[in-house]
Amino acid sequence: MAQDWNYLDLQNIRATLIRQEDTILFNLIERAQFKRNAKAYEKGADFMAKAGIDKSFVDFMLFETESTHSKARRYTSPDEKPFTNRNELPASILPPLVVSDELKYLQAIEVNL
Repeated sequence: MAQDWNYLDLQNIRATLIRQEDTILFNLIERAQFKRNAKAYEKGADFMAKAGIDKSFVDFMLFETESTHSKARRYTSPDEKPFTNRNELPASILPPLVVSDELKYLQAIEVNL
């Protein structure tokens, strides 16, 4: 029999945050082994300009990834925040997400200032 999961229980929040922290730290350690590719961050780099794209490779990949996630309704969840301005992202192709009143306060939190 499945247990009810209380998202607002402090023990569950703590466990979730610890898992997220571990994931972030692991990924940072993994990424640190690769040399930084300055061309990937350069706006108007020759390989992007040849493709007719006036963004850096990283900005282009971030925008395209967030566009796909936006279409899949990711950013209608109150705890998901895109780096890209929401007005620049396409609308979801899925029906609206029903958010419980307990979680609606998350919609007002803005992390990209």
